[in-house]
Amino acid sequence: MFSGYSMRSDVLIPSARFFSAKAHSLNTYWMLTLRRPTGEATLNIPEVSICIPAYNGDQFISQAIESALAQTFTNLEIIVVDDGSKDGTVEIAESYAVHDSRVRVYRNAQNLGLPRNWDRCRDLATGNWIMFLFQDDLFRPDCVKHMVRSAIENSAQLVCCRRNFTFFPEVSEATRNYFLTYTTCHNFARYFPNRTFVPAREFCAQLVRTPTVNFIGEPSAVLLQRSTAEIFGRFHPVLVQLVDFEYWARIAVQRGIAYVDEPLVMFRVHGKSATAQNAQASVRIDWLDGIVMLHDFLHAPAYTNLRSSLKNRALLYRHYVRGVAKLKQGRDGRDPHYPSWPTALKHYPELQHAGLITRTVELAYRLWRWSRKPH
Repeated sequence: MFSGYSMRSDVLIPSARFFSAKAHSLNTYWMLTLRRPTGEATLNIPEVSICIPAYNGDQFISQAIESALAQTFTNLEIIVVDDGSKDGTVEIAESYAVHDSRVRVYRNAQNLGLPRNWDRCRDLATGNWIMFLFQDDLFRPDCVKHMVRSAIENSAQLVCCRRNFTFFPEVSEATRNYFLTYTTCHNFARYFPNRTFVPAREFCAQLVRTPTVNFIGEPSAVLLQRSTAEIFGRFHPVLVQLVDFEYWARIAVQRGIAYVDEPLVMFRVHGKSATAQNAQASVRIDWLDGIVMLHDFLHAPAYTNLRSSLKNRALLYRHYVRGVAKLKQGRDGRDPHYPSWPTALKHYPELQHAGLITRTVELAYRLWRWSRKPH
């Protein structure tokens, strides 16, 4: 399936002791290191790999590829990985590959889903830097140039940029308002004004205050060093809406992050886009995704740096325990926006291995809530 790739054993970041065997297998998946391509020519390696994960995108894929080909930074490759499209996506992409050797098109043998297809894209990338370009989005012609320049000037391994939004006619007014309000209130420039680079310690300080708020942006607005991706592993297989933010955070809490305060990406929202559909799935986004992330912030080895101070741990426990308390008050079928605790455990079994400190903090929070009720 992965022709030309080494099938050596994956290297794991050690997981926490309290994980059960079943939970351990799920938790360590997203800590697997990426496979390095073998047998590749050492000459003419592109500086940047633009990865386009595609699925039923024949309406948009042509414009996305053309925006990648129009980059003023030309030392790049464009990798399109189709995840089982039923339309003409592959044929359109292959028509560009015929005329430009920088374009390479791959088809997955079976549908992998978003996170695993993103990982497949990175497995196939050969450039020193990786940028995702979703089939719905567009790069400004100087996007890659500015992102690479920022990485070099700031000695950064992770770079993000400002982006603009455009909405298709079928997008509801409520969804438009959600996007515009969210991105206005929560964005990198607001949390770190006039900064071109934020060290890991400062990033951690902000993350513990807003742990489930994506203030970095979508994958198309991020540049990642490939060697860094090989160290920090794969995308989290359980998360949905916050899967990209969790990965950027996993890196930034240890390496910091650079920022380009220019709108280098056009993020297009339409009725069939994954982001627009996820925006309506408030149960999983606001509760299950958030609870899973907070749990990993508190317990996963990758986030040791985030919880290095007592203040940071206290803030994370406060967010986590409040979220768990609300889940445990929920009842399946009573309110679709508040899933029950059994639903959360089924979704992510590691949640049941909370640890003594978490259970103690949760008990204290329950007692505090009880004391505030009129008796």
